[in-house]
Amino acid sequence: MYDEDDDQSIQCATYTHARRHPMVLGSIGGWSPPFQLTMTQLGVLLASVLPRAIETASIIAPGLGLEVSGQECDLCEVHPGEADGLTWTEYAARYGSFDMEAEPDRVFAPAGDSWNSFHERVKRTLERVARDHEGQTVVAVCHAGVIMASMRVLLGIPQAGTGARLRPTNTGLTEWEHDRSLDRWTLHSFNDAGHLLGLAGRTAA
Repeated sequence: MYDEDDDQSIQCATYTHARRHPMVLGSIGGWSPPFQLTMTQLGVLLASVLPRAIETASIIAPGLGLEVSGQECDLCEVHPGEADGLTWTEYAARYGSFDMEAEPDRVFAPAGDSWNSFHERVKRTLERVARDHEGQTVVAVCHAGVIMASMRVLLGIPQAGTGARLRPTNTGLTEWEHDRSLDRWTLHSFNDAGHLLGLAGRTAA
């Protein structure tokens, strides 16, 4: 499944934060990494700086046998800039509405991300993580937008594409591997939620 020269590769498992529901989160606390994640050294657990990601990372940490190594703003969704904290009604009154994909260089709000700058940030972050943690498995608790952006930038999906959508679910696991010798990314799984099988029955009991 993996190249023999494992010390030149990194696995980056992006894990979508959980819904903020205490019964579900409590059950996730016993989550253990899928088989693929045991193939290389489990070394780093990262989270975005948003509370829902930090909370999820702290809950899955015991199952991984890791502490949260860092909180990174670069793992956040589109930065809203000066629109942070506004309701959608307030946002529309102040900035109007627009399609970020149709106007990819227009920022969401002053000091915020545009569609293009967000994707550039995700690509830059993945490259940095691959460089800084070569030979390790990095688990990054982030957000659906970051995972969707990783698919677009690493698979080279065109800007407009076909209009088809990717919708990762809460706690879905997406696993990328980077081979430094070939400078190549390999997608091993997308939105794997097998660890939730049977969860509904347990939480309802």
